[in-house]
Amino acid sequence: MSKSKNDTDCMGGTKRFYVRPARDQKGQQDAIYQLIDPKTGAPYTNATIVAALKERAAEQPALAEMIAADIAAIERKAKENPDAKYEMRCRGKTAQEATRRAKKELLPRIERMAALLFAHYWKANIEYGNVTIEQYVHYAGDALFLGETADARNHMMSALRTFVLPVIGEMRLRDMDSTTQTQLICKVNHLLSRKKASASYRGYAKRAYKGLFAAIESSGYGDCATGIQLADMIAKIKGKNSALVNSVRSAHLDDDQRAALFAVENVERREYLMFVLAMIYCGMETCEISAQRFGDIVQLILEGGESCYVITITSVMRRLHKRYSQIGPTNNDFPLRRLRKVVLYPWAATILLEYIDYLRNQGYSNHQIAQMRLSDPAPDGAIVGPADLDEMIGDFLAKAGISESPIPRTRKNGAVYLQAEVAGVKLLYRDAQYLAQTCGADLPMLHAMFGLARSETDEEAYLDILSDEYAVARYLRLRRCPSFEDAVGKANRYIFAVKNDTGGPQTVKIISDYAVKAEWREIK
Repeated sequence: MSKSKNDTDCMGGTKRFYVRPARDQKGQQDAIYQLIDPKTGAPYTNATIVAALKERAAEQPALAEMIAADIAAIERKAKENPDAKYEMRCRGKTAQEATRRAKKELLPRIERMAALLFAHYWKANIEYGNVTIEQYVHYAGDALFLGETADARNHMMSALRTFVLPVIGEMRLRDMDSTTQTQLICKVNHLLSRKKASASYRGYAKRAYKGLFAAIESSGYGDCATGIQLADMIAKIKGKNSALVNSVRSAHLDDDQRAALFAVENVERREYLMFVLAMIYCGMETCEISAQRFGDIVQLILEGGESCYVITITSVMRRLHKRYSQIGPTNNDFPLRRLRKVVLYPWAATILLEYIDYLRNQGYSNHQIAQMRLSDPAPDGAIVGPADLDEMIGDFLAKAGISESPIPRTRKNGAVYLQAEVAGVKLLYRDAQYLAQTCGADLPMLHAMFGLARSETDEEAYLDILSDEYAVARYLRLRRCPSFEDAVGKANRYIFAVKNDTGGPQTVKIISDYAVKAEWREIK
């Protein structure tokens, strides 16, 4: 029998799909699926399909188990009407409705049946490279990339469907020689560039390409080494040399700039901005300030009555399209390193308490304040997100006269120019880490304060890092930091000339109420 225009490939065999008016009900349309017997070229009958399925079930018990109910139903039909054509059908008022229902309800069932029915043909087609990449991906389904984590597999499947299959999906395995694949990978790279794919997404595309051909090889097609090797051609982003650029940026503010920052007057909502600045210096990023609430702040009472204020970071704010969403540790996108306790400097705690008094004077109750996010200027207002805070901080730095160091860049013609950059919240993050170090915070403490990538020691002692006792240990070092809130003019600097007439080494001891940063110069 000749092939019908309604016939399409299905799991190594052929399926037929068509729509016709219902014979027993006027005004209705029937959408019908049939499977084609490769021996006769005609649709299977009830008797021939049940016999073929039982034969394949012994070879593929796992596939047979998935369609056991369908096989039992066909057996009943075969007893009543063995010579009738086997078909699956569903009905709708219009051809479009019937087609939509058939693809949603029947297509997955007919494909599972075809996977068992044509398994031996599929295996032969794989060995000879007669299937397309898209057919293989569809056939493999959920079995593809099984060795990956759930999160990585989702990203890899997304990259495969978005960037790889549109380029190589229609190619048959036998046509994927070295030259062809090199040309196709160039097209994959072009598609990644055109859609401005991130570096991580490019990495997933590369892993998906390599994993796809490794899976095809394990399925029986031997000539996959080229695809596995050429996957490395999927390019990474050619970006700026960030390490070189970062080495020129200001590592931190100097004493004059820091004093000027906290001395800015005549700015709208100064109390609010001072509070946000204090939270940044304590180690919080703007995405964390936007997510935590005043009710999350805990007061620890030390011996002697001194108070230590801490905030446990349990969520971050992110923007999806035009809406903000809050995610926590149970979300795979939440970086676990952010789950930590932030300890407030004594001067930052003073700003916090003054800001809470300011909110009370505005007429807000303690309950309302406790429900406010740290970034909320008032209760029940629109969410002030990370981008909003970044913009406010940038404007505030400009009013304080603080700017980034210009970055020397070289054009392709050899001309050197200075690239000006606007100071932003990242400069404050760097300064906050520098300030913590001058107060005696060591590397594990910096990890715990700022949510940096943790060391192996941190990983082993993660619960210790979250304890109140470790928060107090950090507080005892951080309280050495002076207050900048009332600083005006130039910061205090002292120059000592130390003369040693003894002819031997001597110890010089400097005692201060706050942190000391000493720079020594030998005078000859």
